[in-house]
Amino acid sequence: MREGFGTLTLFEDEAAEYVIPALQEGPYDQAFDEIELLGFPLCSPFDLLQATPMGLTLTQAMIGCAGRTVRMLGYYVARKHVTTVRKEHMNFGTWLDQEGLFFDSTHFPPSLAKYPFRGRGIYLMTGKIVLDFGFPMLEVDVMEKLPLVKDERY
Repeated sequence: MREGFGTLTLFEDEAAEYVIPALQEGPYDQAFDEIELLGFPLCSPFDLLQATPMGLTLTQAMIGCAGRTVRMLGYYVARKHVTTVRKEHMNFGTWLDQEGLFFDSTHFPPSLAKYPFRGRGIYLMTGKIVLDFGFPMLEVDVMEKLPLVKDERY
């Protein structure tokens, strides 16, 4: 090629200009990605509640509330299925409270039939605190799974 001459083309091409949209992330997108990938959020799951109920008892206060009816908020960890001598189903639950402390619950057949477990999530439970060998447990009468904030990605 000789000096001073450019490259000749058969057609004139215009340079394409691309506009990349601004990617926006909502306040809960990271947590919902973690739930999708890991099965749980790395932040406190209680931060994802649409509304936090008032007048709750925490795990630390359970012994002092023995014999009283209380409301507790729990993040579902596990449950154990048991069959009674009458061949009825009952469950024992393990939960985390808002402070990250574990507590246990008992779900007798009448309560379990009316208010079954509905998968992972946060539940509001009402029941009586009973002491079993000095260890407090929540004997659940009413249980409701609470809604989380809307996943705005979809």
